[in-house]
Amino acid sequence: MNKVLQHYAPGQVGRYNDDFEPRAFGDNIQKWGTSTILIESGGYPNDPEKQEIRKLNFVSILAAVLSIADGSYQTVELAKYEDIPNNDRKLFDLKLTGLTYQLMDEDYILDLGINTREIQNDSLDYYMRGYIADRGDLSTYYGYTTLDASGYTLVKGKVYPETFQDIDELKTQDLTKMLRKGFVYVPVKKLPEQNFSQFPINIVAEDFQVSEELVPHFFLQKEGKLVYAVINGMLLDLSKENDEIANSLILR
Repeated sequence: MNKVLQHYAPGQVGRYNDDFEPRAFGDNIQKWGTSTILIESGGYPNDPEKQEIRKLNFVSILAAVLSIADGSYQTVELAKYEDIPNNDRKLFDLKLTGLTYQLMDEDYILDLGINTREIQNDSLDYYMRGYIADRGDLSTYYGYTTLDASGYTLVKGKVYPETFQDIDELKTQDLTKMLRKGFVYVPVKKLPEQNFSQFPINIVAEDFQVSEELVPHFFLQKEGKLVYAVINGMLLDLSKENDEIANSLILR
């Protein structure tokens, strides 16, 4: 199975340790005498719906069934399994390196790792919510998207001073222009029921207050100019027109 997957995702297969976990269904199946192989599906670049992962799962299972049918699995040495590297969590959805972060009037140079988690709402729709996963020296980590932010300063986003009546009114606005002026939140009186939108800016309630904590909604500024925006953990190039993103948040 690993040999086949290396043709499609070279160097992207890992294995977990072999410690027995009494709460695990598969481990107990093995305890009862039946061999098992557990497939855990991770992520794949630009594939939030995991369509590519589904293909890889199908190919690996097909390879396993074929090896059982022709008996070729019996010729594979155990060492081939041991050669698969251990799985590790060293991947961020967005990694920013060498950025300048101001804390208590002091400038610090650090890396920032941002991930997004999938959240399902009551209507069974799902959306992505970004969060700061780590900060500091992240030189041993990787990112689906990595930006060398050396020379850039992190600037927190502001709330737009005008409140709009509803989403229809918001659609008439130049949201990219708002971003370029440092706004990442826009107040709306009649908020939609869902928790997300595809506007390139977060929609908030009239009384929304910006958190004092570091959140994944900010700008990267260089030589006094805002160059990039990070909205819900997603990187936007402000030199381009940003009509929509995968999803921003609706915050109450």
